[in-house]
Amino acid sequence: MAIFSKGGPRDKEDDTRDGQEALLAPEEQTPSNGALQHKPSVISEGFSFVGEVNATGSLSVEGRLSGTINLSALNITASGSVEGIVNSAIINVKGKLSGTVSCGDLIIGGRATVSGKITYKKLTIQKGGVIMGEIKQLPAN
Repeated sequence: MAIFSKGGPRDKEDDTRDGQEALLAPEEQTPSNGALQHKPSVISEGFSFVGEVNATGSLSVEGRLSGTINLSALNITASGSVEGIVNSAIINVKGKLSGTVSCGDLIIGGRATVSGKITYKKLTIQKGGVIMGEIKQLPAN
């Protein structure tokens, strides 16, 4: 039985080639403009990581992360908890964030808790969100 696509029947060579393209690492997959495309990394619920994280990409935390964190974007889900020294362009918190935090955009969800020494350029807090500690707005550039 033949497998058909818009271009007509496909052979085994086409299937192998498609499979190889699907298995490329995120940094190898590029959009049409040639820029590198990075998928977010994830610390899953039930996992705990203690240490240093440095990346130009984004990280989604569903579990626990503690240490020194330097990222482009940090997303803390409702089950996630981050503690330590955090530097990121964008931080979206739905869970818990504590420590010394410096960011461009800080978004605090309705059930989130943020505490510590917080510096930001832009702050959004949804109704029910909590922020406490030393809070300072940086000048926008």
